[in-house]
Amino acid sequence: MTSSTTTFPSTRSVDDTVAALEAAAAKAEWGHLATHDLTARMAARGIDFEVPIRIVEICHPGYASGVLGDDLEISAAMPCRVSVFERDGSTWMSAIMPSAILPDYSMGEAGNAAGLAAEEELHAILEKAAG
Repeated sequence: MTSSTTTFPSTRSVDDTVAALEAAAAKAEWGHLATHDLTARMAARGIDFEVPIRIVEICHPGYASGVLGDDLEISAAMPCRVSVFERDGSTWMSAIMPSAILPDYSMGEAGNAAGLAAEEELHAILEKAAG
């Protein structure tokens, strides 16, 4: 884990963790924008990368509006992306937490509040998806 990411072990397989993550996000009223199968995308380009890895993009429009209202450049770091991967026979989820990137932008009180609220909910979504 780097200083900007939070990593959770999961009791589920990669595919089941992805499904649980998508369901937990929906229950928290977050939008699911996309899930990318990086292993399959690399294979389609002739790269043999055997580790299962998926990137799940989720977003809460209310929180997004709050941070975008303070600094539009933060859109380059949006939406929240959660990596689900297998390492040493176990499944893991990893995400960059908003508090790690908020200081890099011109956030005012409203943007910081929205980012930190999003972080609390994102953390709860990851815990639920972990099993």
